[in-house]
Amino acid sequence: MQNEKPTIASPYKIYGYFLLGLSTAIAFRALIVLDHVQPGWVRPVWYFGVLGNFVFFLYRFRVTERRKKVVKEFQLIEKVRFLPLIRRTGSAGLPAEFDKTVAGKHQLSRYIPLLTSCHCHRHRSVFHVTV
Repeated sequence: MQNEKPTIASPYKIYGYFLLGLSTAIAFRALIVLDHVQPGWVRPVWYFGVLGNFVFFLYRFRVTERRKKVVKEFQLIEKVRFLPLIRRTGSAGLPAEFDKTVAGKHQLSRYIPLLTSCHCHRHRSVFHVTV
């Protein structure tokens, strides 16, 4: 892989897995409503959510393993260690705001799950959803 350039998956694959993950998350939240409205749909929707999450996280696992392999084979950790020295000398041509921009986006992404999560408890049902 040293001579191979890493490739990016097709947009169809990326958006397909994104929609699968999103639809399974919605399915789990819909269980509470379906338990009241159409109890016969609870089990199929639950199985869809579980199997869909399995497939989605299997895909995420493969992506993570591939990233780890690329980081190791292209020695990106070693290259990043020299980045502060390169920034001080100015030889990399990176803007001074680079750190602030990356840190700002990273900080925002930490709070998105908190803002979108819900706490749902149902005492009569078998299903207790707490995110």
